[in-house]
Amino acid sequence: MSKTQGLAARVPPHALTVDEFCHSHRISRALFYLLQKENRGPRVMKCGRRTLIALESAEAWRRLMEAATVREAA
Repeated sequence: MSKTQGLAARVPPHALTVDEFCHSHRISRALFYLLQKENRGPRVMKCGRRTLIALESAEAWRRLMEAATVREAA
């Protein structure tokens, strides 16, 4: 294992790819892009051609989705 690989294994990610986000939140890519189209998805950032979701944005999105669910149930 190289020094860089060892460091990457110890440093937690600060952002998720779309695939990682979808997998960790158990949603499909189709639903992710539908939510984005409806302005109900998480905030994203572009790094070159990659689309990333900061961990803070993922957390804020989860809170908004929870709050919306509570409002709909009331």
